[in-house]
This record gives sequence, C-alpha cells and structure tokens, in this order.
Amino acid sequence: MLKGIFVCVCLLFHAVAYAGPQSVPLQFVGVSGSNDAYSHRYWILAVAANGDWFSANVSDSPPIWTPRGNLFAMSGHLAGSQRIVSFMPPWAITQDGDIYSGGGNIGISEYWVYEGNLASLSGHSLNGQEIVALGRSIVGVDWAITSGGDIYGYYYSGGCPNTWCYTGNVVASGPTGSATEAWGALKVRYR
Repeated sequence: MLKGIFVCVCLLFHAVAYAGPQSVPLQFVGVSGSNDAYSHRYWILAVAANGDWFSANVSDSPPIWTPRGNLFAMSGHLAGSQRIVSFMPPWAITQDGDIYSGGGNIGISEYWVYEGNLASLSGHSLNGQEIVALGRSIVGVDWAITSGGDIYGYYYSGGCPNTWCYTGNVVASGPTGSATEAWGALKVRYR
C-alpha cells in the first residue's frame, strides 16, 4: 500500500513539474502582416512578451497558427528579465531598449538577430525610462518611444541612415509658460 502511494505521489509531482510553463498564458505584444518574396505568400506574424513568435498563412481560413520558436533563443542573446514590449516587422524591442530584427522567409530561413541596445546605438541614455511602443511613418522612418516621451528614429535614408538615433522629446520644452502680472500692472500697461 505504501509503495502504491509513493508511486502515485511521484507521478503527480512529475506531472505538476512539467505543467507549469504551459499553464502560464502568453501575453502578446504585436501582430503584423508580412510577405515572403520567395514563395509570394502573405503571413501574419504574432510575437509574445516572452519572445515566442508564431506565424499563419493569410490564405488559410481560418488561419492556422504555427509556433516558430523564441526570438531570444534564435538570436543567441538571452533575455534575462527582458520582455518584448512592442513588435513591428522587422523589429521587436524590450522595455530596456534591446532591439531585435528578423523574421526572414517563413518556413525557409527564419532568423532573429540582436542588433544592440537603443541607448548604445543612439548614444543617448534612456534615463531609467522604459520603451513602450514602436511605430512607422510613411516617409521611411521607424520610431521607438519611451514612457517619458523620448523619441528614437531609424531612418532608412537620410537623417542617421541604418542606425537608431535620438530625435528629441515630445514634451522637451514642457508646458507653455505664462507670466503672472498683477491687475494693477495690467491696467497701467493698457491705459
């Protein structure tokens, strides 16, 4: 009887020990379309905060999602406490400014490359702020913004081409100042 209880407890422990990661829900941070120049197929890519990424062929209805791996592992740059906060092909970025580029040709040559940290690439410190989002303009510039409004741009031509650079702060000048005058001074000035 005691031997049977021991075996049961061991099997239960084994099941619980391996059920942990699957029971934690993924937190997705971005989804985007992409085209594959080789197969001429269009893909949907989704990236989770832990670096897991998935793809689905747009032609499939409904799309069939396939896990593609982990971008941290594929890049060879371990995440530590980093988490992906925003994804916009070809970029994925962590809260501390680590930048990854990748995607590749889905099903053929998928890759992720660690490009570096935004602060070191741009020569401008994040000053303890976290990256909150990526964006793109129609004029060939990709953007990253911090929680405090610092803006970094990646210019495909012009500006600081093919690298990230600090471009300013949304509220650098602060609120518009106003002078306070006494009513008496105002009356004298406008008489």
